[in-house]
Amino acid sequence: MMKKAFLLWLDIAIFLFLVIFAGFIVFSDIMTYTNFWFYMKEIFISIFIITIFFSIWAIGYFFNLHGFKVQGIKQYLKIYWSILWRALIIVTPIIGLIAVIFKGSIFSRILTIFIEILAGFPAIYWYLKKLEKNS
Repeated sequence: MMKKAFLLWLDIAIFLFLVIFAGFIVFSDIMTYTNFWFYMKEIFISIFIITIFFSIWAIGYFFNLHGFKVQGIKQYLKIYWSILWRALIIVTPIIGLIAVIFKGSIFSRILTIFIEILAGFPAIYWYLKKLEKNS
């Protein structure tokens, strides 16, 4: 189960890294070449919402790819929210501890992003253990 969870998390993490990187490139290109500085917040929020849609799709797609039957948007959202709240339970105390120790330094911000990415693995493992237990 650990290996399945790791491979599933790795596929999702690599895909979402590429989506976020592409979003950053699109955002920087829009800001550089079109001079839409007045609309920076709206463009950033739009790219963020598109990233959320891609993450919901990626979870359903990669769960299907790894042999877990996921059918329909309701089940995609159910899996998405169950993994999200598990990741938040893991991440919130760790980020609070980092904020207290490092007091908002650049290193703490990079460490926080790294920990947020790593929190997906135990959240997916926790969800798969629940599925195995209920089967």
